[in-house]
Amino acid sequence: MVEAHTNWTTMFLQFMFAICSVSINTYYVGVASTASPFHPRDEYRVGHLAQRHMVCSPGQYISQGGTADKDTECLQCTNGTFSDGTSTSCQPHTKCESVGLELIKPGRDSTDSECGEHGSNTAVVAIATGVTLAVLLVIALKAIGGKCYGTLLACIMVMLNDSDGVLTCYFVYPYSMDTTIICENLTGSGMYVKRHCTEFTSTSCKPCTEGTFQDNMNGRERCFSCTNCDAGLGLKVKKFCTVTSDTVCENLDGYFCIDSNRDGCIAAQRHMVCSPGQHVSQRGTADKDTECLQCTNGTFSDGTSTSCQPHTICESVGLKQIQPGSDSTDSECGEQVQGSNTGLVAGIITGLVLLLCIALALMALWRKKIIGNILL
Repeated sequence: MVEAHTNWTTMFLQFMFAICSVSINTYYVGVASTASPFHPRDEYRVGHLAQRHMVCSPGQYISQGGTADKDTECLQCTNGTFSDGTSTSCQPHTKCESVGLELIKPGRDSTDSECGEHGSNTAVVAIATGVTLAVLLVIALKAIGGKCYGTLLACIMVMLNDSDGVLTCYFVYPYSMDTTIICENLTGSGMYVKRHCTEFTSTSCKPCTEGTFQDNMNGRERCFSCTNCDAGLGLKVKKFCTVTSDTVCENLDGYFCIDSNRDGCIAAQRHMVCSPGQHVSQRGTADKDTECLQCTNGTFSDGTSTSCQPHTICESVGLKQIQPGSDSTDSECGEQVQGSNTGLVAGIITGLVLLLCIALALMALWRKKIIGNILL
């Protein structure tokens, strides 16, 4: 009787714990028994405890449904698909163009693409509404009054594309007195701060003067001076300076750029001149220097030609070589003198010399003989 009473008590406690676990959506504690503890369908057993199955978040899908002994398994949707967290697979985003509609809002991992009729004026309405609200906000702040950062709110609306390509309005909120105030300008350039805001006045801006520029939005109190393209440094003007952009320089002819930016050249250098004995292997360009190579044996160049020329062989043109060629000069040739004529001339000269010597000797003997006869 006592054992039967104990079994009924155990079953009653198990039933009450089960009811409690269902009503408060938490764990329940089973009483030790040889029988399996009772648990609802949306829970699973952890030892003698039960825990509610995990619910997949938007952007995930149910890869494995929960069982009595195992929790639900969720996986993230890949690019181009979506799920609200309740489906067992991710669905591909609708391609609006394929159904003759226009994409209004790209799909995310938790939502499908939003399509609409072509020529939808949703974006126009949103922009107009944003501008109207911005104007009303500025008017309200000026009417209420307050410090510089309250009354002189720089409510600049910028239309930007976020990572999903959705047009979003961003507002630049108040600047305090100790912060640089940015001039309001549609282009964000071409102006400088003449006077910063005070407690009662707004920022005063003036356009840059000739010879100066401002190419971005900032709080500078003066514009930058335009760059001078100095011909002595091998530069010339490619694009003249304006109030919104600096001068753009490029290299002169005969120079190549050695330092550049995205728009033009900052510094240039004259092309190298090849020395005599070298030839131009690669002519200089706007971005590259001239390349020179040395002439090989039997050839020459004065340094201005694009190739070395072979030395002239004097004998092949019926001339005599007077001076051999070098790597910078050609061979020097002259008229050919016949060998027989040379011998003849030498013989004649030698004969004349001998005759002169004999004549002088005979004359000396003759004079000596005459003088001897006189003395006798």
